[in-house]
Amino acid sequence: MVDKETGASRGFGFLEFFNNAAADAARHYLSRPDFRIHDREITVTWAEPKRPEPFQDQVWVCSGVAV
Repeated sequence: MVDKETGASRGFGFLEFFNNAAADAARHYLSRPDFRIHDREITVTWAEPKRPEPFQDQVWVCSGVAV
């Protein structure tokens, strides 16, 4: 993942797997202390579904002007 404004790495990413068994195997392999990327130990966790932002799909109208 990269920052939209600077293009710099945000330090995390996402992977999708065909099934939970493949995801568990990858998580087990990648979570070993001896597995490193660019000499940095990584942490692998399950991602939670993104919660919708409050009022994300709503348009409010005030005095005839959409806000």
